[in-house]
Amino acid sequence: MVIVLLAAYAIASHLLRLDFTELPVRETSFVPGDGGAVKQFSVRVNTYKRNENLKRSVEVVAKCPSVASLTIVWSEQENDPPPLDFFAPHARPLISVEKHTVNSLNNRFRALTQPTTEAVFSMDDDVLFRCQDLAFAFDTWKAAKGTMVGFHPRLVTLDRATGQHRYRSWWYVWRTGAYNMVLTKAAFFHRDYLETYFSVLSDEARAYVDATRNCDDVAMAALIAHVSGAPPIWVEADTSDLGVTNAISASRDHFAERGRCLDFFVAQLGGASPFRTAQFKAVRAKRLWWFTR
Repeated sequence: MVIVLLAAYAIASHLLRLDFTELPVRETSFVPGDGGAVKQFSVRVNTYKRNENLKRSVEVVAKCPSVASLTIVWSEQENDPPPLDFFAPHARPLISVEKHTVNSLNNRFRALTQPTTEAVFSMDDDVLFRCQDLAFAFDTWKAAKGTMVGFHPRLVTLDRATGQHRYRSWWYVWRTGAYNMVLTKAAFFHRDYLETYFSVLSDEARAYVDATRNCDDVAMAALIAHVSGAPPIWVEADTSDLGVTNAISASRDHFAERGRCLDFFVAQLGGASPFRTAQFKAVRAKRLWWFTR
């Protein structure tokens, strides 16, 4: 127990030392028309009543040279989105606000304007990461454009006795070394999946997301696995989750609810589990301690 606590303390201390805010302002040599759709990606930030988190995460990701645009997905009906001058000057030219008339988790995939780049990076308003890790994940996605590439792996298992799916936590991934889902809170996928989410998934499936106020990420992960027939790719990186203590995932019923979601969406997609399990991860070579610098 002491060893486990010391290890947890060491990891927490390392993450606290990471400085996601003192990054240099972005520099880019991107010229429209020179293949920028491949060199850059569009960011969609889903947010809800966490403006300070939104400000911090947007200002960090806006410093990354590969970001072509940054769309804030706004579903709040009671409040207007913050004005552009709420954000730091370097972020403002990239930002647009997509204001929806209905409060729905499905909105994170409901692009009112089609992204100009092939790659879409979907993120929540409470995650932070380094630009070099984001660039590496983007390069990884370019080698496997049909699947999802992200930073937060999870494992879906099947209870053969009951025929029900179980949603496993990060610690299960850590213990087994296996995963078959990455969360859309920080993941790349092809822009075509935004349209596919509304053309292949049924109205009933999206209504289920609205009714449970959960599992939009499960729906997209299942959809991409179903269409691609491939596992996702987990990219190892140092990330910070600002909302880990008050997120939906902190509720006591979270894992049971996610299991019910999995059963529902698998049935919607034909009944056979689309999830393909992987036991590899993409790692930047310079993260390895034995790499010669």
